[in-house]
Amino acid sequence: MNRIEAHVVDGASGEVRHNDAVLRLHAARGLPDGAPVLILIRPEALTVVPLSGSGAEPGPGRCTAAARVIAHAFLGPVTRLKARADQLGTLSVDVPSAKMQGLAVGARVSVSFSTADVRVMSLTA
Repeated sequence: MNRIEAHVVDGASGEVRHNDAVLRLHAARGLPDGAPVLILIRPEALTVVPLSGSGAEPGPGRCTAAARVIAHAFLGPVTRLKARADQLGTLSVDVPSAKMQGLAVGARVSVSFSTADVRVMSLTA
């Protein structure tokens, strides 16, 4: 499970901030501004592709971050990548082993996820 500590910037819209990254997450709507939260994202909910350099913006309901592959472990039909995202830290990503081309250690990649696949836990009592 990927765990990202953040705080709510705007509870009405669901905006949260982690370092310089601002994410708009439906699961954070209604939380008080300034509240510390834990963003949870399952490795299989993330997608990764070689970075194209196109600078394309993520589609509606998706978050995207540039990253570098720092490790991978072959687990049979799935390979678990560790990617260091510039703004989100180290993320675990499960990739079908047959789709590993271009995802070697050191490769620049784009990691993305649907905001619907994210869980947000409040860290206040």
